Amino acid sequence: MKKEWKMLQIRFIVLLVVMISSAVVVVLTRNFAIGALNSPEIQQYIKNSSKIASIVGKISTNFTYYSFSQWFGKSYIQLVAIFAIILSSSSFSKEFSKKTIYLIASRMTRWQVYISKNSIGWIAFSIIVISGGIGYLIAAQLAGYHLQPSQVLSWTFTSTIGGLLLYQIGMYLSLLFKDQMKPLVVGIAIYIGLYITSFVREIKFLNVFSYMAQDEVLFGKGVNIFSTFVALGIFAVIFVCGYFQFKFKDL
Repeated sequence: MKKEWKMLQIRFIVLLVVMISSAVVVVLTRNFAIGALNSPEIQQYIKNSSKIASIVGKISTNFTYYSFSQWFGKSYIQLVAIFAIILSSSSFSKEFSKKTIYLIASRMTRWQVYISKNSIGWIAFSIIVISGGIGYLIAAQLAGYHLQPSQVLSWTFTSTIGGLLLYQIGMYLSLLFKDQMKPLVVGIAIYIGLYITSFVREIKFLNVFSYMAQDEVLFGKGVNIFSTFVALGIFAVIFVCGYFQFKFKDL
């Protein structure tokens, strides 16, 4: 466990600082963003679209809607996805490429190696994701904005669950390759594919990003419990498949 933490420590600290800083920046730049949206150029551009004008109006007057459109439904989940692949993609592949996996596997059972790498990653990643939600709420309150804690906690929860699913995909990919770049590239391609599913009605349910940024929470309906269990179920399947992939892998 200590070795896994040492491998993640620098990346964890950097990503934690980036996440919290990004949340604070989105809060502090609200007035600037509203000023830009209400500029004559933008108003001229949107005057013929009542839908866009309505969205701009909500962003300008409703801080909760601003928070969803600019952070919880946009930058936040983008950072979560990016950080998931950064933290997970080299977990096993780095050991394979440097051939240190032989030393680790000689001291521990494969299950111990697998669960150790996964558990420390889950903890570190979850802390980063949660810091983005809680950090935003604290920054908003200090800046004098009103935001429902229950909504923030709901979006933070769904982003953590969805983010862990993306993280587990990255962990599985790191088992398939001995090159550290391939899991990163393939993972990004998969994430893009999952995002594209939002544009196809028949497979829209596969879009984990829509789960993470649930607009039901914005309208006070709470978290979609069924989608949460589906995400956790897929996460568990990938975790188990990853273990058997590692258990029978020729090192």
